[in-house]
Amino acid sequence: MVGNGEHLKCDDLCSNVSLTVADHIFHVSLYILLTQGADIVFGVQWLQTLWPFVSDYTMQFYHKGDLITLIGIASPSLSLATFP
Repeated sequence: MVGNGEHLKCDDLCSNVSLTVADHIFHVSLYILLTQGADIVFGVQWLQTLWPFVSDYTMQFYHKGDLITLIGIASPSLSLATFP
């Protein structure tokens, strides 16, 4: 199940994939899903292994004794919509 409550069909799994994030190597299992806009989506199964972590456009967690900080990409500036 994904964030909007929808269920996605998954027939394939890649186990023990080496993934480098912020110069740290993680060994993860990846489900093969048809998605758009992202190469990898961090699932709750993986996020639970990092507990505790802090997230608010910045994600901090410990991995092998090191504090890792991931900083999100800033969204474009928003402007107010007007109606003539």
